[in-house]
Amino acid sequence: MVHQVASSQDASRASAALAIVAHLQSQDVRSAREVVRSKLRCKQFSDWTPDERRCASTVCANYDVAAALLRADLAPVELFASNWGPSIRDCHDVLRPFVQEHRTGPGADPSYWSNFDWLDDEVARRLPTRSPTGE
Repeated sequence: MVHQVASSQDASRASAALAIVAHLQSQDVRSAREVVRSKLRCKQFSDWTPDERRCASTVCANYDVAAALLRADLAPVELFASNWGPSIRDCHDVLRPFVQEHRTGPGADPSYWSNFDWLDDEVARRLPTRSPTGE
């Protein structure tokens, strides 16, 4: 019986992991990450357009929700750190002023998108460190 329960839990975690992967790989989420990583990194935050801000919000929200599910142990963090780690770290860095704005503006909550912060920290712990030259 214990083996059946453990097998069922493993199957549930695998199913949850696949659902998170499918969502992160959906076209709209992938497109939003592309905007963040290719366009927003090169622009001043004050110059972001409403469409670019929507892309930023999509990325923050999706990584935040994925992180909440990982924190609930519904999928292994290592899977996401090893496959999306560089994207998570890069997006978190590019989106820092956007996140800060949502934490300090009128009616803001200082913990807004805090799971995204947790995910960035977890990925940083798991990814090999690189030298400033990228080697």
